[in-house]
Amino acid sequence: MRKTMTWLLGGVATVFFLASTAWGAGFLVFEQGSKAMGMAGAFTATADDPTAIFNNPAGITQLEGTQISFGNTFIRNDQKYDVDSALVAGKTYHEEMASKTFYLPHLYVTQKYNDRLSIGFGAFSPFGIGTDWADNSAGNSVSNEANIKTYNLNPNIAYKVTPRLSLALGANYIRTNIQIHRRIGAESFVSGVTPVMSYEVLGQEQLGRLKVDGRGGGWAYNVGLLYKINESWQAGFSYRSDYKIEISRSQSSVIWSKSSKLLSDLSVLNPALAAAPFNPLVNSSTEGFTRLNLPGIFLAGVSTTMFDKWNIEFDVQYTTWNHFDDIVIEVAPPLNLNPFLLGLNPSVDTTPDTLSALEEDWENGWGFHLGAEYHYTDNFAVRAGYFYDKNPIPDRTLGAILPDSDRHNFSLGCGYTKGEWTVDAAYMYSNFENRSTDNNYQNFDASYQTNFHLLGVTLTRKL
Repeated sequence: MRKTMTWLLGGVATVFFLASTAWGAGFLVFEQGSKAMGMAGAFTATADDPTAIFNNPAGITQLEGTQISFGNTFIRNDQKYDVDSALVAGKTYHEEMASKTFYLPHLYVTQKYNDRLSIGFGAFSPFGIGTDWADNSAGNSVSNEANIKTYNLNPNIAYKVTPRLSLALGANYIRTNIQIHRRIGAESFVSGVTPVMSYEVLGQEQLGRLKVDGRGGGWAYNVGLLYKINESWQAGFSYRSDYKIEISRSQSSVIWSKSSKLLSDLSVLNPALAAAPFNPLVNSSTEGFTRLNLPGIFLAGVSTTMFDKWNIEFDVQYTTWNHFDDIVIEVAPPLNLNPFLLGLNPSVDTTPDTLSALEEDWENGWGFHLGAEYHYTDNFAVRAGYFYDKNPIPDRTLGAILPDSDRHNFSLGCGYTKGEWTVDAAYMYSNFENRSTDNNYQNFDASYQTNFHLLGVTLTRKL
Protein backbone atom coordinates (compact mmCIF):
# COMPACT_ATOMS: atom_id res chain seq x y z
CA MET A 1 0.00 0.00 0.00
CA ARG A 2 2.83 2.40 0.82
CA LYS A 3 4.42 1.69 -2.56
CA THR A 4 1.10 2.41 -4.30
CA MET A 5 0.74 5.74 -2.49
CA THR A 6 4.29 6.71 -3.47
CA TRP A 7 3.52 6.03 -7.14
CA LEU A 8 0.24 7.92 -6.83
CA LEU A 9 1.64 11.06 -5.21
CA GLY A 10 4.64 11.14 -7.53
CA GLY A 11 2.43 10.76 -10.57
CA VAL A 12 0.02 13.50 -9.49
CA ALA A 13 2.96 15.86 -8.97
CA THR A 14 4.20 15.02 -12.45
CA VAL A 15 0.82 15.76 -14.05
CA PHE A 16 0.49 19.07 -12.20
CA PHE A 17 3.98 20.39 -12.76
CA LEU A 18 4.94 19.04 -16.17
CA ALA A 19 1.67 19.35 -18.07
CA SER A 20 1.64 21.97 -20.80
CA THR A 21 -1.13 22.96 -23.17
CA ALA A 22 -2.36 21.80 -26.53
CA TRP A 23 -5.74 21.40 -28.16
CA GLY A 24 -7.93 19.31 -30.40
CA ALA A 25 -11.39 20.02 -31.77
CA GLY A 26 -12.50 22.84 -29.54
CA PHE A 27 -9.75 22.35 -26.98
CA LEU A 28 -10.59 18.91 -25.68
CA VAL A 29 -7.48 16.72 -25.33
CA PHE A 30 -8.84 13.23 -25.98
CA GLU A 31 -5.50 11.38 -26.08
CA GLN A 32 -5.20 10.30 -22.44
CA GLY A 33 -3.69 6.82 -22.82
CA SER A 34 -1.49 5.23 -25.48
CA LYS A 35 -3.47 2.01 -25.98
CA ALA A 36 -6.65 3.96 -26.67
CA MET A 37 -4.72 6.48 -28.76
CA GLY A 38 -3.37 3.67 -30.98
CA MET A 39 -7.01 2.75 -31.68
CA ALA A 40 -7.86 6.43 -32.40
CA GLY A 41 -9.80 6.69 -29.13
CA ALA A 42 -12.16 3.80 -29.93
CA PHE A 43 -11.91 2.34 -26.43
CA THR A 44 -15.21 2.89 -24.61
CA ALA A 45 -16.37 -0.72 -25.01
CA THR A 46 -12.88 -2.29 -24.72
CA ALA A 47 -11.74 -0.37 -21.60
CA ASP A 48 -9.36 -3.11 -20.47
CA ASP A 49 -6.43 -1.21 -18.93
CA PRO A 50 -6.23 1.49 -16.20
CA THR A 51 -6.55 4.34 -18.74
CA ALA A 52 -10.21 3.25 -19.02
CA ILE A 53 -10.77 5.69 -16.13
CA PHE A 54 -10.84 8.45 -18.75
CA ASN A 55 -12.80 6.65 -21.50
CA ASN A 56 -15.09 4.41 -19.43
CA PRO A 57 -14.31 3.67 -15.76
CA ALA A 58 -16.81 0.80 -15.68
CA GLY A 59 -14.15 -1.18 -17.52
CA ILE A 60 -11.83 -1.35 -14.49
CA THR A 61 -13.89 -4.25 -13.10
CA GLN A 62 -12.09 -6.31 -15.78
CA LEU A 63 -8.68 -5.64 -14.20
CA GLU A 64 -7.09 -7.93 -11.61
CA GLY A 65 -5.26 -6.82 -8.48
CA THR A 66 -3.61 -3.41 -8.30
CA GLN A 67 -2.46 -1.78 -11.51
CA ILE A 68 -0.74 1.54 -12.24
CA SER A 69 -0.46 3.22 -15.63
CA PHE A 70 1.59 6.34 -16.21
CA GLY A 71 2.91 8.04 -19.31
CA ASN A 72 3.00 11.08 -21.52
CA THR A 73 1.55 12.34 -24.77
CA PHE A 74 3.87 14.59 -26.78
CA ILE A 75 2.16 16.95 -29.22
CA ARG A 76 3.96 18.91 -31.96
CA ASN A 77 2.10 21.71 -33.71
CA ASP A 78 2.32 23.29 -37.17
CA GLN A 79 0.05 26.35 -37.47
CA LYS A 80 -0.07 29.34 -39.81
CA TYR A 81 -2.44 31.95 -41.15
CA ASP A 82 -2.67 34.52 -43.94
CA VAL A 83 -4.46 37.85 -43.54
CA ASP A 84 -4.85 40.72 -46.02
CA SER A 85 -3.55 44.22 -45.41
CA ALA A 86 -6.17 46.81 -44.50
CA LEU A 87 -4.31 49.65 -46.22
CA VAL A 88 -2.35 48.19 -49.15
CA ALA A 89 -4.33 46.41 -51.87
CA GLY A 90 -2.89 43.00 -52.79
CA LYS A 91 -0.62 42.77 -49.73
CA THR A 92 -0.94 39.69 -47.48
CA TYR A 93 0.70 38.93 -44.15
CA HIS A 94 1.81 35.30 -43.71
CA GLU A 95 2.27 34.32 -40.06
CA GLU A 96 3.66 31.01 -38.77
CA MET A 97 3.61 29.91 -35.18
CA ALA A 98 6.94 28.60 -33.92
CA SER A 99 6.65 24.82 -33.55
CA LYS A 100 6.51 23.69 -29.94
CA THR A 101 6.26 20.34 -28.18
CA PHE A 102 3.53 20.09 -25.58
CA TYR A 103 3.71 17.56 -22.72
CA LEU A 104 0.56 15.96 -21.33
CA PRO A 105 1.39 13.38 -18.62
CA HIS A 106 -1.25 11.03 -17.25
CA LEU A 107 -1.54 8.70 -14.27
CA TYR A 108 -4.11 6.00 -13.45
CA VAL A 109 -4.34 3.59 -10.51
CA THR A 110 -6.88 0.77 -10.11
CA GLN A 111 -7.57 -1.69 -7.31
CA LYS A 112 -9.87 -4.72 -7.43
CA TYR A 113 -11.24 -5.44 -3.94
CA ASN A 114 -13.36 -8.46 -4.77
CA ASP A 115 -15.22 -10.04 -7.67
CA ARG A 116 -17.66 -7.13 -7.79
CA LEU A 117 -16.02 -3.96 -6.46
CA SER A 118 -13.13 -1.97 -7.96
CA ILE A 119 -11.87 1.55 -7.39
CA GLY A 120 -9.68 3.77 -9.52
CA PHE A 121 -8.03 7.16 -9.65
CA GLY A 122 -6.93 9.30 -12.59
CA ALA A 123 -4.87 12.48 -12.94
CA PHE A 124 -4.77 14.04 -16.41
CA SER A 125 -5.29 17.24 -18.41
CA PRO A 126 -8.58 16.98 -20.35
CA PHE A 127 -8.69 20.48 -21.85
CA GLY A 128 -6.04 22.88 -23.06
CA ILE A 129 -5.19 25.74 -25.39
CA GLY A 130 -1.62 26.53 -26.38
CA THR A 131 -1.12 29.17 -29.08
CA ASP A 132 1.92 31.44 -29.34
CA TRP A 133 2.14 33.79 -32.33
CA ALA A 134 5.16 36.04 -32.89
CA ASP A 135 5.18 39.40 -31.12
CA ASN A 136 5.27 41.19 -34.48
CA SER A 137 2.45 39.21 -36.10
CA ALA A 138 -0.24 41.20 -37.88
CA GLY A 139 -2.92 39.81 -35.55
CA ASN A 140 -1.09 40.56 -32.30
CA SER A 141 -4.03 42.56 -30.89
CA VAL A 142 -6.25 39.50 -31.39
CA SER A 143 -3.80 37.01 -29.91
CA ASN A 144 -0.10 36.80 -29.16
CA GLU A 145 -0.20 33.98 -26.67
CA ALA A 146 -3.09 32.05 -25.12
CA ASN A 147 -2.85 29.27 -22.55
CA ILE A 148 -5.63 27.39 -20.82
CA LYS A 149 -4.26 24.61 -18.62
CA THR A 150 -6.47 22.12 -16.80
CA TYR A 151 -5.53 19.57 -14.13
CA ASN A 152 -8.15 16.95 -13.35
CA LEU A 153 -8.27 14.66 -10.29
CA ASN A 154 -10.78 11.85 -10.81
CA PRO A 155 -11.54 9.12 -8.20
CA ASN A 156 -13.97 6.41 -9.36
CA ILE A 157 -15.83 3.43 -7.96
CA ALA A 158 -16.98 0.61 -10.24
CA TYR A 159 -19.34 -2.23 -9.39
CA LYS A 160 -20.14 -5.41 -11.31
CA VAL A 161 -23.92 -5.61 -10.90
CA THR A 162 -24.15 -8.90 -12.79
CA PRO A 163 -21.55 -11.02 -14.57
CA ARG A 164 -22.43 -9.05 -17.73
CA LEU A 165 -23.07 -5.52 -16.42
CA SER A 166 -20.68 -3.09 -14.70
CA LEU A 167 -21.46 0.47 -13.60
CA ALA A 168 -19.15 3.26 -12.42
CA LEU A 169 -19.44 6.63 -10.75
CA GLY A 170 -16.70 9.24 -10.33
CA ALA A 171 -16.07 12.73 -8.99
CA ASN A 172 -13.88 15.29 -10.73
CA TYR A 173 -12.07 18.29 -9.37
CA ILE A 174 -10.56 20.38 -12.13
CA ARG A 175 -8.08 23.20 -11.59
CA THR A 176 -7.69 25.75 -14.38
CA ASN A 177 -5.07 28.39 -15.22
CA ILE A 178 -5.81 30.98 -17.91
CA GLN A 179 -3.22 33.27 -19.45
CA ILE A 180 -3.90 35.55 -22.41
CA HIS A 181 -1.26 37.89 -23.79
CA ARG A 182 -1.94 40.32 -26.61
CA ARG A 183 -1.40 43.88 -27.74
CA ILE A 184 -4.02 46.55 -27.15
CA GLY A 185 -5.15 47.77 -30.55
CA ALA A 186 -7.04 50.90 -31.49
CA GLU A 187 -10.02 48.71 -32.47
CA SER A 188 -10.78 48.34 -28.73
CA PHE A 189 -11.63 52.04 -28.60
CA VAL A 190 -12.36 53.34 -32.11
CA SER A 191 -15.23 52.03 -34.23
CA GLY A 192 -14.37 51.10 -37.81
CA VAL A 193 -10.74 50.22 -37.02
CA THR A 194 -9.70 46.60 -37.65
CA PRO A 195 -6.85 44.76 -35.88
CA VAL A 196 -4.73 44.74 -39.04
CA MET A 197 -5.36 48.44 -39.62
CA SER A 198 -4.32 49.21 -36.05
CA TYR A 199 -1.16 47.13 -36.53
CA GLU A 200 -0.25 48.95 -39.73
CA VAL A 201 -0.82 52.44 -38.34
CA LEU A 202 0.50 52.05 -34.78
CA GLY A 203 3.26 49.48 -35.32
CA GLN A 204 3.71 46.14 -33.57
CA GLU A 205 3.69 47.57 -30.02
CA GLN A 206 0.33 49.30 -30.65
CA LEU A 207 -1.07 50.89 -27.43
CA GLY A 208 0.68 48.50 -25.07
CA ARG A 209 0.81 44.84 -24.10
CA LEU A 210 -2.05 43.32 -22.14
CA LYS A 211 -1.46 40.31 -19.87
CA VAL A 212 -4.40 38.50 -18.27
CA ASP A 213 -3.79 35.83 -15.64
CA GLY A 214 -6.55 33.91 -13.85
CA ARG A 215 -6.93 30.75 -11.74
CA GLY A 216 -9.88 28.81 -10.43
CA GLY A 217 -11.47 25.43 -9.94
CA GLY A 218 -14.72 23.51 -10.15
CA TRP A 219 -16.41 20.15 -9.58
CA ALA A 220 -18.12 17.70 -11.90
CA TYR A 221 -19.07 14.03 -12.06
CA ASN A 222 -18.77 11.12 -14.48
CA VAL A 223 -20.58 7.82 -14.99
CA GLY A 224 -19.78 4.68 -16.97
CA LEU A 225 -21.44 1.48 -18.13
CA LEU A 226 -19.98 -1.68 -19.64
CA TYR A 227 -22.19 -4.51 -20.86
CA LYS A 228 -21.00 -7.88 -22.15
CA ILE A 229 -23.53 -8.84 -24.80
CA ASN A 230 -22.03 -12.29 -25.41
CA GLU A 231 -18.60 -13.89 -25.66
CA SER A 232 -17.73 -11.82 -28.75
CA TRP A 233 -19.44 -8.44 -28.26
CA GLN A 234 -19.31 -5.68 -25.64
CA ALA A 235 -21.00 -2.29 -25.43
CA GLY A 236 -19.86 0.72 -23.43
CA PHE A 237 -21.18 4.14 -22.46
CA SER A 238 -19.69 6.98 -20.46
CA TYR A 239 -20.53 10.57 -19.65
CA ARG A 240 -18.44 13.35 -18.16
CA SER A 241 -20.53 16.30 -17.01
CA ASP A 242 -19.82 19.90 -17.93
CA TYR A 243 -17.70 22.04 -15.61
CA LYS A 244 -18.58 25.47 -14.27
CA ILE A 245 -15.35 27.08 -13.12
CA GLU A 246 -15.13 30.34 -11.21
CA ILE A 247 -11.88 32.16 -11.91
CA SER A 248 -11.64 33.97 -8.60
CA ARG A 249 -8.16 35.39 -9.07
CA SER A 250 -8.05 37.22 -12.37
CA GLN A 251 -5.58 40.05 -12.89
CA SER A 252 -4.60 42.04 -15.93
CA SER A 253 -1.85 44.54 -16.55
CA VAL A 254 -0.78 46.79 -19.39
CA ILE A 255 2.93 46.86 -20.17
CA TRP A 256 4.29 49.98 -21.83
CA SER A 257 7.05 49.59 -24.43
CA LYS A 258 9.58 52.35 -24.98
CA SER A 259 9.93 51.14 -28.58
CA SER A 260 6.33 52.02 -29.40
CA LYS A 261 5.95 53.80 -32.75
CA LEU A 262 3.12 55.88 -31.31
CA LEU A 263 5.27 56.90 -28.33
CA SER A 264 8.02 57.99 -30.71
CA ASP A 265 5.57 60.09 -32.71
CA LEU A 266 3.97 61.68 -29.64
CA SER A 267 7.31 62.36 -27.98
CA VAL A 268 8.05 64.86 -30.74
CA LEU A 269 5.09 66.86 -29.44
CA ASN A 270 5.67 66.15 -25.76
CA PRO A 271 9.17 64.88 -24.81
CA ALA A 272 7.97 64.10 -21.26
CA LEU A 273 6.03 61.10 -22.59
CA ALA A 274 9.25 59.29 -23.50
CA ALA A 275 10.33 59.33 -19.84
CA ALA A 276 6.98 58.23 -18.40
CA PRO A 277 7.39 55.22 -16.04
CA PHE A 278 3.82 54.11 -16.82
CA ASN A 279 1.73 53.75 -19.94
CA PRO A 280 0.51 57.26 -20.75
CA LEU A 281 -2.06 55.88 -23.22
CA VAL A 282 -3.95 53.16 -21.29
CA ASN A 283 -4.16 52.64 -17.53
CA SER A 284 -1.73 50.02 -16.28
CA SER A 285 -3.56 47.63 -13.94
CA THR A 286 -7.02 46.14 -13.50
CA GLU A 287 -8.55 43.28 -11.59
CA GLY A 288 -11.56 41.28 -12.60
CA PHE A 289 -13.80 38.24 -12.37
CA THR A 290 -14.01 35.47 -14.96
CA ARG A 291 -16.17 32.43 -15.59
CA LEU A 292 -15.24 29.41 -17.68
CA ASN A 293 -17.75 26.74 -18.71
CA LEU A 294 -16.26 23.52 -20.07
CA PRO A 295 -18.36 20.96 -21.95
CA GLY A 296 -19.78 17.56 -21.11
CA ILE A 297 -18.64 14.50 -23.08
CA PHE A 298 -20.86 11.56 -24.11
CA LEU A 299 -19.21 8.38 -25.42
CA ALA A 300 -20.92 5.24 -26.70
CA GLY A 301 -19.22 2.30 -28.37
CA VAL A 302 -19.39 -1.33 -29.36
CA SER A 303 -16.48 -3.75 -29.73
CA THR A 304 -16.14 -7.25 -31.12
CA THR A 305 -13.62 -10.09 -30.89
CA MET A 306 -15.53 -12.33 -33.31
CA PHE A 307 -12.50 -12.50 -35.61
CA ASP A 308 -9.60 -14.58 -34.32
CA LYS A 309 -6.90 -12.43 -32.64
CA TRP A 310 -8.76 -9.20 -33.54
CA ASN A 311 -10.56 -6.58 -31.45
CA ILE A 312 -12.48 -4.00 -33.48
CA GLU A 313 -14.40 -1.07 -31.99
CA PHE A 314 -16.55 1.80 -33.19
CA ASP A 315 -17.38 4.78 -30.94
CA VAL A 316 -19.54 7.87 -31.22
CA GLN A 317 -18.62 10.99 -29.25
CA TYR A 318 -20.85 14.00 -28.50
CA THR A 319 -19.39 17.07 -26.80
CA THR A 320 -21.67 19.80 -25.42
CA TRP A 321 -19.61 22.79 -26.50
CA ASN A 322 -22.70 25.03 -26.30
CA HIS A 323 -21.74 25.48 -22.62
CA PHE A 324 -18.64 27.36 -23.79
CA ASP A 325 -20.05 30.70 -24.90
CA ASP A 326 -17.39 33.23 -23.97
CA ILE A 327 -14.69 34.29 -21.53
CA VAL A 328 -15.45 37.82 -20.39
CA ILE A 329 -13.28 39.60 -17.87
CA GLU A 330 -15.19 42.39 -16.14
CA VAL A 331 -12.49 44.78 -15.04
CA ALA A 332 -12.39 47.46 -12.38
CA PRO A 333 -11.13 50.02 -13.00
CA PRO A 334 -11.79 49.66 -16.75
CA LEU A 335 -9.11 50.17 -19.37
CA ASN A 336 -8.92 53.93 -19.89
CA LEU A 337 -7.72 55.50 -23.12
CA ASN A 338 -6.23 58.96 -22.71
CA PRO A 339 -8.76 61.16 -24.56
CA PHE A 340 -5.93 63.60 -25.42
CA LEU A 341 -4.85 61.18 -28.14
CA LEU A 342 -7.97 61.41 -30.26
CA GLY A 343 -9.67 64.58 -29.07
CA LEU A 344 -13.41 64.43 -28.57
CA ASN A 345 -14.15 62.14 -31.52
CA PRO A 346 -17.55 60.57 -30.73
CA SER A 347 -16.43 57.26 -32.25
CA VAL A 348 -13.90 56.83 -29.43
CA ASP A 349 -14.90 54.78 -26.38
CA THR A 350 -12.35 55.86 -23.77
CA THR A 351 -13.54 53.42 -21.06
CA PRO A 352 -14.88 50.06 -22.30
CA ASP A 353 -16.94 48.37 -19.58
CA THR A 354 -15.46 44.93 -20.18
CA LEU A 355 -12.52 43.30 -21.85
CA SER A 356 -13.95 40.44 -23.93
CA ALA A 357 -11.05 38.00 -24.17
CA LEU A 358 -12.99 35.30 -26.02
CA GLU A 359 -16.42 35.45 -27.61
CA GLU A 360 -17.35 31.99 -28.87
CA ASP A 361 -21.01 30.90 -29.11
CA TRP A 362 -19.82 27.40 -29.96
CA GLU A 363 -22.00 24.56 -31.18
CA ASN A 364 -22.17 20.98 -29.92
CA GLY A 365 -19.78 18.69 -31.77
CA TRP A 366 -19.70 15.08 -32.98
CA GLY A 367 -16.78 12.70 -33.24
CA PHE A 368 -16.52 9.22 -34.76
CA HIS A 369 -13.82 6.70 -33.80
CA LEU A 370 -12.91 3.44 -35.53
CA GLY A 371 -10.07 1.35 -34.13
CA ALA A 372 -8.64 -2.15 -34.41
CA GLU A 373 -6.17 -4.24 -32.43
CA TYR A 374 -4.46 -7.41 -33.69
CA HIS A 375 -2.76 -9.77 -31.21
CA TYR A 376 0.24 -10.93 -33.20
CA THR A 377 1.38 -13.03 -30.24
CA ASP A 378 0.12 -13.47 -26.68
CA ASN A 379 2.28 -10.56 -25.49
CA PHE A 380 2.53 -8.31 -28.57
CA ALA A 381 -0.30 -6.39 -30.27
CA VAL A 382 -0.48 -3.85 -33.09
CA ARG A 383 -3.18 -1.21 -33.46
CA ALA A 384 -4.56 1.30 -35.96
CA GLY A 385 -7.48 3.68 -36.15
CA TYR A 386 -9.23 6.69 -37.66
CA PHE A 387 -11.00 9.48 -35.80
CA TYR A 388 -13.11 12.23 -37.40
CA ASP A 389 -13.65 15.22 -35.12
CA LYS A 390 -16.20 17.85 -36.14
CA ASN A 391 -15.12 21.26 -34.85
CA PRO A 392 -17.64 23.33 -32.86
CA ILE A 393 -16.54 26.86 -33.80
CA PRO A 394 -18.75 28.95 -36.12
CA ASP A 395 -17.12 31.14 -38.77
CA ARG A 396 -18.07 34.31 -36.89
CA THR A 397 -15.88 33.49 -33.88
CA LEU A 398 -13.06 31.61 -35.61
CA GLY A 399 -9.83 33.44 -34.77
CA ALA A 400 -6.11 33.29 -34.14
CA ILE A 401 -6.57 32.51 -30.46
CA LEU A 402 -7.98 29.08 -31.44
CA PRO A 403 -7.83 28.45 -35.23
CA ASP A 404 -9.82 25.22 -35.24
CA SER A 405 -11.41 23.20 -38.05
CA ASP A 406 -12.67 19.69 -38.76
CA ARG A 407 -9.96 17.11 -38.03
CA HIS A 408 -9.00 13.83 -39.66
CA ASN A 409 -6.87 11.76 -37.26
CA PHE A 410 -4.91 8.66 -38.28
CA SER A 411 -3.21 6.50 -35.64
CA LEU A 412 -0.83 3.56 -35.35
CA GLY A 413 0.24 1.83 -32.14
CA CYS A 414 1.56 -1.27 -30.47
CA GLY A 415 1.77 -2.90 -27.06
CA TYR A 416 4.24 -5.32 -25.52
CA THR A 417 3.94 -7.22 -22.23
CA LYS A 418 6.76 -8.85 -20.30
CA GLY A 419 6.10 -10.17 -16.84
CA GLU A 420 4.23 -7.57 -14.81
CA TRP A 421 5.06 -4.70 -17.18
CA THR A 422 3.26 -3.54 -20.31
CA VAL A 423 4.43 -0.72 -22.57
CA ASP A 424 2.06 0.86 -25.07
CA ALA A 425 3.11 3.36 -27.72
CA ALA A 426 1.11 5.24 -30.35
CA TYR A 427 1.54 7.84 -33.08
CA MET A 428 -1.26 10.02 -34.43
CA TYR A 429 -1.28 12.45 -37.34
CA SER A 430 -3.97 15.10 -37.00
CA ASN A 431 -4.83 16.91 -40.21
CA PHE A 432 -7.02 20.00 -39.86
CA GLU A 433 -8.98 21.04 -42.93
CA ASN A 434 -7.93 24.46 -44.23
CA ARG A 435 -10.38 27.10 -43.12
CA SER A 436 -11.11 30.79 -43.75
CA THR A 437 -13.55 33.33 -42.40
CA ASP A 438 -14.97 36.54 -43.86
CA ASN A 439 -17.32 37.62 -41.05
CA ASN A 440 -15.21 37.42 -37.89
CA TYR A 441 -16.70 39.37 -34.99
CA GLN A 442 -13.31 40.99 -34.31
CA ASN A 443 -12.98 42.08 -37.95
CA PHE A 444 -10.00 39.75 -38.31
CA ASP A 445 -10.67 37.62 -41.38
CA ALA A 446 -7.89 35.17 -42.17
CA SER A 447 -7.12 31.77 -43.69
CA TYR A 448 -5.76 29.11 -41.33
CA GLN A 449 -3.73 25.91 -41.85
CA THR A 450 -2.98 23.48 -39.00
CA ASN A 451 -1.46 20.03 -38.54
CA PHE A 452 -0.47 18.18 -35.37
CA HIS A 453 1.78 15.18 -34.67
CA LEU A 454 1.18 13.20 -31.47
CA LEU A 455 3.33 10.54 -29.83
CA GLY A 456 2.13 8.68 -26.76
CA VAL A 457 3.89 6.27 -24.39
CA THR A 458 2.22 4.57 -21.41
CA LEU A 459 3.74 2.07 -18.96
CA THR A 460 1.50 -0.23 -16.94
CA ARG A 461 2.64 -2.16 -13.89
CA LYS A 462 0.74 -4.92 -12.10
CA LEU A 463 1.59 -4.85 -8.40
